[in-house]
Amino acid sequence: MTTGFQKCPKTGMNRKTSKKRKQIASPIDALKLQQRRMRLVGGLLSFMMIAVVCTCGYLQGCEGELFLHEAERNYVRTLRLDTQRGDIYDRNGEALASSVEVDTIYANPRKMNQDHKKKVKNSDPIAAARALSEVLQIDKHILEQRLTSNRHFVYVKRQITSQESSWVQSLELNHVHITREAKRFYPKKELAGQLLGIVGVDSRGQEGLEATYDSVLHGGRLEAIYHRDVGKRSSLLEGLPPMESQAGHSLMLTLDEKIQTTAKRELERAVISSLANSGIAIVMDVPTGDVLALAHYPRFNPNRYREQLAEDRRVVKNRAFTDQFEPGSTFKVFTMAAGLEEGVIGLDDTVDTENGRYKIGRHTIRDHTKKKKIRCRDIIKYSSNIGITKVAEMVGKERMYEYYRAFGFGERTGVNIIGDAPGVLHPASRWADITLANVAFGHGVAVTAMQMVTALATLGRGGLHVQPRLVMAEIDTVGKTVQEFPPQPGRRVVSVSTARQVIETMKGVTDHDGTGYQAWMYDYQVAGKTGTAHKPDTIAGGYAEDRFIASFFGLVPAHRPRLAILVVVDEPKGSYYGGVVAAPAFKKIAEWSLNYLGTPPTFGKRERIVRRARKPTRLPAKATTEGAFIGGPDGIVSGPDPLEPLSVSVPDFRGLSVREAAVLAQHHHLMLDIDGHGVATSQAVPAETPLDPWSRVTVYFETRKNTP
Repeated sequence: MTTGFQKCPKTGMNRKTSKKRKQIASPIDALKLQQRRMRLVGGLLSFMMIAVVCTCGYLQGCEGELFLHEAERNYVRTLRLDTQRGDIYDRNGEALASSVEVDTIYANPRKMNQDHKKKVKNSDPIAAARALSEVLQIDKHILEQRLTSNRHFVYVKRQITSQESSWVQSLELNHVHITREAKRFYPKKELAGQLLGIVGVDSRGQEGLEATYDSVLHGGRLEAIYHRDVGKRSSLLEGLPPMESQAGHSLMLTLDEKIQTTAKRELERAVISSLANSGIAIVMDVPTGDVLALAHYPRFNPNRYREQLAEDRRVVKNRAFTDQFEPGSTFKVFTMAAGLEEGVIGLDDTVDTENGRYKIGRHTIRDHTKKKKIRCRDIIKYSSNIGITKVAEMVGKERMYEYYRAFGFGERTGVNIIGDAPGVLHPASRWADITLANVAFGHGVAVTAMQMVTALATLGRGGLHVQPRLVMAEIDTVGKTVQEFPPQPGRRVVSVSTARQVIETMKGVTDHDGTGYQAWMYDYQVAGKTGTAHKPDTIAGGYAEDRFIASFFGLVPAHRPRLAILVVVDEPKGSYYGGVVAAPAFKKIAEWSLNYLGTPPTFGKRERIVRRARKPTRLPAKATTEGAFIGGPDGIVSGPDPLEPLSVSVPDFRGLSVREAAVLAQHHHLMLDIDGHGVATSQAVPAETPLDPWSRVTVYFETRKNTP
């Protein structure tokens, strides 16, 4: 090939030429070129398509779940709703606890702060905190911390009153909203408050039966899936499931609301009139073990649990199960049962009571009734420490321990409730001789109130152990019984004959010369026992000389026991004996309950007329006291105050409150019977009337209406 340069005729520029410049491409060559280009482009497109398909296959097959989850996070939402908590009823269907819808205040602090920066009206978090604190009675600084945070959601105050809700709405604050949620409501207020317990703002039980049966009452949560688009529109995919499907079940208790009300009222009167610290009253159905009433004082209203717990956290305790105390002389009936069952004594046998003083090593046990001998049937009637000690010695340590355990002491009652304490009963191997004596009359052993009434009901049931029952059934949302809790068969503790003999000894306690004569009733024979025990001195050790637990328990009617009733009063002032403080409350609870239950009277009409004429009026001074226990070498003797006057004058109670009247009665060595509430308007015994010390005076109280 040769090359050369030629001048362009148009431009005058030289241009390079070759021999091929004049060659023209053929059509076949052009077609081939086009095909090559098409194959190249097709190959590229095919490669790209294969790459896309492979990538899609990898993403779908290997990473599909991850991307699906990420996508659902953007548009799929789950709606969760708490279902309604189950109710609690008494044995007759009276509601004791239910749930109601109330308002709750919440806020969106992040949006509030954003709008405040934009100068939007009513969006200042500081001003909002100040306004809400005044309306809702919440610390302003706490609200400021919540409303100035960067969170999307904070509670301002939960479960508010309707008035508070109206006040908040009137403030018209931006990004402060109201929603509805369930709140626990107790229509009977203080009635069985400690037993029922409390429910927190999260609808979870925290005390009492509410906590014990929380899994039954609380139920589950409703869940529903919905989609939310970019326009923030929501649509449920399948709709909400029925509320009943996850709602909590209800409980039917063994309590009887009317008997519970009576026990609560009479216990309160006993505690207030004796200026005591607290009290417990239990009513148990003997044949079934059903707890018909379980009352505490001081009162506890679960509707106001925050305020009451702030004052005293102990007020919520179910002390009938949790508190352990030395029972004192009421424990003697179980020692007597052991002696009769073992055959070491008979009711008509006599016991040498050593003229009221009995030495055990360096310790001395004393009786107030300084008798040389006493019949075994009168040991319970006169509450003889020496007599019951000798019975225990005849039975022996090991066998006495076995009988106490058989009655249920030293172990939990088996009731399904939080806080059921076992009490304290040390093994017999750790007992000294004086320990056997002390335990025989209720010292050196700790029991709960429920253990005591259960053991008493065991005697009333003919010696078969009673299993206490608080819950009768679990009920679903449509009223159908899901599960029943029937009475449990009991083990044999003592024979029927022994149980009847012990009850026979207890009948004498309410005679005119017995320690519990104030529990005597016209229509029904009472088999009871008084108890007065010194409380341990937690500071100095030993026992406190001026702090007592007074109690009375009994079976009614004695010939065929229907009810076992226990009344315990903690630290009464003045006359502190169980026969004086607790026995009158027992009598009123028993009389009302037996009439309410339709229990036939023990005596016929003519016998009742005779009994009215023979009603005991007052107990001889020597019989009002109970046997002393031993706390040291010389013992501790409980007896009347030597400075006590021989006669007292009734003061004028009119115009005083219940508490003021109780204080005045104690100051004048009198026991107050409270009728009504409010302000004293009249009294059964006129002022200035002379009476024997610690006589009972009924004062009538009324609530006065405020006049303009």
